[in-house]
Amino acid sequence: MKTSLQIIQERIDNRCNSRPCGCVVNTCSKSGCKLTLEDLPKDRVFVDMDRNCYLVNNHSKRCDYLFFCCDSRRVTWVAAIELKKGRAVASEVVPQLIAGARLATQIVSKIQDVELYMIIAFQGIRNVELNELRKRTRKIKFGDLKPQLVFLKCGSPLKKAFGY
Repeated sequence: MKTSLQIIQERIDNRCNSRPCGCVVNTCSKSGCKLTLEDLPKDRVFVDMDRNCYLVNNHSKRCDYLFFCCDSRRVTWVAAIELKKGRAVASEVVPQLIAGARLATQIVSKIQDVELYMIIAFQGIRNVELNELRKRTRKIKFGDLKPQLVFLKCGSPLKKAFGY
């Protein structure tokens, strides 16, 4: 029987239509903002949505990364990640995260025990923007999945988003 990550990897490969899909990477870093990967399970999939990614068309809204991983309880973590070197602005970030989370939920459809996250990593953010981000994402739901909105500072370990 295939693991959830094997199924996810197959679905990503199938969406690339057998073209070389250079979007599966081992880092989470964009123009001055990164999240560290220490202590995450080695069995994981990172998709860089800007790098030869045939999962969406070139003009679509998209987040920076999709992340898929299984924890020790066999729960599949799924995250849409947006990295902001400067300040995060709700009107820009929310559509990117929604598009990423929508695609991620399509990829993990019919996989059991999924936890969905929308992660924003930033250098700085004003309280008014934090409140606006929370307000704009409060009612978002994808089928049975309600994403958890997580804020991280650039340079933080990604594992903090998942409560570790």
